[in-house]
Amino acid sequence: MVAPTAGDRLYFLGDLVDRGPNSAAVVELLRQQRYFTVRGNHEDMMLLAFEDKHLNPSRFFVWASSGGDDTLASYTSTELLWEHNYLYISWGAARSTCARQRLD
Repeated sequence: MVAPTAGDRLYFLGDLVDRGPNSAAVVELLRQQRYFTVRGNHEDMMLLAFEDKHLNPSRFFVWASSGGDDTLASYTSTELLWEHNYLYISWGAARSTCARQRLD
């Protein structure tokens, strides 16, 4: 069992979303606790599906078929989705070390 102390930094490494019906709650918990995250390919797909708050249909389809449909259903409001996408996943999270996938 991991027992972090007050001086430790916890990092969560990618795929915070698209892994079940509670993605919004997972991201919110990590945001509230101010944990550090590294974006994974599923966070990248989520960001690309709503690039600049505009739906990209082809990228949305890829994301939805990779677990994004459950993630989207976990959000109770568009505002929370934007907050997580643009304030936490995009800007607040540490930059991903993997190359950004092009989903065209």
